[in-house]
Parts: sequence; structure tokens; C-alpha cells
Amino acid sequence: MHRLLHPLLLVASLGCTRHTWLDTPTRASADAEATTTEAEEPPQATIDTGDPPSGDTGRDTGGGTAADTDTDTAKDTGPAPDPPPQVCLPKETDGFRMPSTRWALSVLMASRRLSEPDGNRMQVSPTWLLASAWQTDTFSCGGYGTPWSDTASEVEGGCFQLQGTTHWYELVRLFPDQFQSDGWPAWVDGDSPERSSLALVQALYAGHLLLRRATESDPDTWLTQSTDPLAASRIAAFFHFEGPWSATASRALTSCNDNLLDCADSSLLHHVEGIEAKQVLLAAAECYDDPIPDSDLDAFLEGIRPIWPHVDWTEARNRALDARTGAGFAIDGLAIVEALEAAVDARLSCPAETLWDHYRYSCY
Repeated sequence: MHRLLHPLLLVASLGCTRHTWLDTPTRASADAEATTTEAEEPPQATIDTGDPPSGDTGRDTGGGTAADTDTDTAKDTGPAPDPPPQVCLPKETDGFRMPSTRWALSVLMASRRLSEPDGNRMQVSPTWLLASAWQTDTFSCGGYGTPWSDTASEVEGGCFQLQGTTHWYELVRLFPDQFQSDGWPAWVDGDSPERSSLALVQALYAGHLLLRRATESDPDTWLTQSTDPLAASRIAAFFHFEGPWSATASRALTSCNDNLLDCADSSLLHHVEGIEAKQVLLAAAECYDDPIPDSDLDAFLEGIRPIWPHVDWTEARNRALDARTGAGFAIDGLAIVEALEAAVDARLSCPAETLWDHYRYSCY
């Protein structure tokens, strides 16, 4: 992968709602999807999350007295309870195998973060995150075995090959309560899907917040009006490849409204087209539905713990265990993530104070 560049350089290289899906990047599926500024410039198969099962069964046992207890009693059990919401992440297909249950939980939780800020239109699916790691690093960061590497690579930045001078720099600036300067690179290196996935999506969100420099207007309005049905995931790929100050993303807002790839150079084009081709492959895979044992759940909790140090993690673990039914990832994955979101109680939102302090931008 082209190494991501320092945000002081002008470079031209180079969604998931609260339900989660396997998305196929076709024109029919609308994935609603640097430079410096003058103000201190540094460096969807759709899941129906449905309503929870009611648990109440209406029963009409009829009237009568002891004298007519021998007669048939009409029973009305009422409507069947709604099935629990499920999620479908890819299990295995040509050249791909889900690296671990921790990866499945990580990309599911991370993708949902982007649906939390009010009005945010730049969203990506769990499958997009898996395709991005596959395209970027072929999951060599963790030694996950066939079809990946048997030994973990020592490439800095983990499976998403995040960069300290671009992605992490803006995370520390805009989200200092979650990301500390001394966390780089250990937080994301090696087998760290939890922190690397969350770091990537919040770096994408940072890029989205800084994109107003291109037109001095709300980027979400532009995404709504773009006629490129893959605008959101493509601009996210620009931020991943070039960093939050992506020059290509900035140029796309003014020059490539119909097709963002018209603004990409050959390296970035190869990256984005690779992700989209892999999404097509992943969309055809059967759903990942392995059980979630205590060991995987505990490893996942240990992975996200540093990002939210204020949380009572004993209580969070108990909530996750209560949510787990033993039915497999398709049901339990979403239930566990929702339980942990409630326990963490720290929705992603525009960082008004740090955005103003560093860049003199206000939240829309």
C-alpha cells in the first residue's frame, strides 16, 4: 500500500447506519457515502434490527365456571414474537477467511460508531472495513493462518497501516480523551483489531470534519447531493489512504461530484477499486456465525478497554454475558455490541472544543 503522507504535504495520491449489513458496491446500492489550512494547519444484506421480542403472549382462556371445565378452551396465543435482530458478516470466500471473532466484533462496533454523530453521512459497513484491511495488509498483522500469514508482520500501523503523522496525529488532537500520543504505535500494531478499527473510523470522521476547508460548507450536504452512489465509502477510502487531510478528498468536493474516482491518481484508484472488488466477493460469502466463547469476549474487552478508561468493565462484561444467547455470532455479535455501547455510554460526536481550539472550526 502507498505509504500515507504527512498532512503538511499536498498529496493527490491516494455507509453503516445503526443497523449493519453486508454491502455490495454496485451502482444500484447507494452506499450514501491535505494539506493545510490557514488556521493552524498541521500536519449493506441489510440487517433488520427490528424491535426486541415482546416476550408477552396474549392468552384468552375464555369464560365459564366449574360446571363447564370439560369443554374445549379456546386459546389465542397472539402474534409470534419478533425474531432477534441478526447481522451477516462474511465467513469465508475465495482468498478470505474471517481472521477471528475479535475481528468480527471489532469491525461491527467500529462501523456503528460512524452512525452516532448527528447528521453524519460518511458511513462505512463492517464489510468495507474488512475489505480495507484485506486490500491494505492482507491481514498479515496478526499471524492468523491460512489464507493469511502464519506469522505476524512487524509493519507499523497494524492491519490498516495507520500512520502516526496523519491518522494518529489528528486522533490525539481531536479526541485526546480516547487517544493518547504515547499510545502510538503499540495500540494498533499486531493483533489489535479492536483499537485499530476504532482508530481508523474516528480518523475517517476527523477527515470528514476537516473537509469543510474545500468549500466552507457542510460536507454532509455535499454527500447528500453527490450523484456518485459510492461517494461516502470512496471519500472514506481517500482519508484512509492519504490521511484526514487528503488532498484528493478536498478536490473531489469541487471537481468530481459524479464520480469521485475521476479525482484519484493511479495508486489511490488501485486501492479503492481493490476494496470495492473485495466487497463484491465478501457479499457472496456465507454468514459468519461462530459461537463467541468467554476467551474471545474477554480478549475483545481487553482490546477496547484503553479507549474508554472511565468504564466499569466488570459491569460491561456482565452486560455482554447477559446479552449472549449462545446462538452464534449472527445474533450474539450484535447483541453483545449493543450491550457494550450502552455500558460505555460514549457516543461519537463532533468534538466542538478541540475542533475550535486547533482549527477554529465549529460543529455544524
